[in-house]
Amino acid sequence: LRRRCPVPPAVPGEGASVAMSKAFCDMRVFLSSTKQDLEAEREIVFYALDGIGHEVVRMEEYGSRSLDSWKVCEKELDRCDAYVLLIGTRYGSELTETGLSYTHAEFERAKIKGIPIAGFIKAGLPDKRASADAKRLNEFVDLVNASYNVRRPYFEIR
Repeated sequence: LRRRCPVPPAVPGEGASVAMSKAFCDMRVFLSSTKQDLEAEREIVFYALDGIGHEVVRMEEYGSRSLDSWKVCEKELDRCDAYVLLIGTRYGSELTETGLSYTHAEFERAKIKGIPIAGFIKAGLPDKRASADAKRLNEFVDLVNASYNVRRPYFEIR
């Protein structure tokens, strides 16, 4: 993930690769997923993105603020350059106002704001008939798949 930045004027004696590397900037990336089922995966993605210089925003960083969690989440997401979505085996906690999970609401917000989305779905989704949560999760997965934002094949951590 790199965003295009204005290319600085060429400096005499600099090679093309140095000038090109200056044409990219680090990004502010919003990492979205349920936590309970994807804790290890979240850490892997966090350290991978952080390790290459991106600022990674995740709910752990702001979840305990006194403001309404969703309002803080919206503000943080709106300030991001990219949105990374991980989907595991849970639909997640639902917002009382909309009935959508935080992850689902974040995805919708990113789409509305035109923030580039990279979606990753973990292999082994639960059967839709298993529970209401599984049904909601699979409907969300279908929506994400239909938006062409998903990296295939689905991922597995071994």
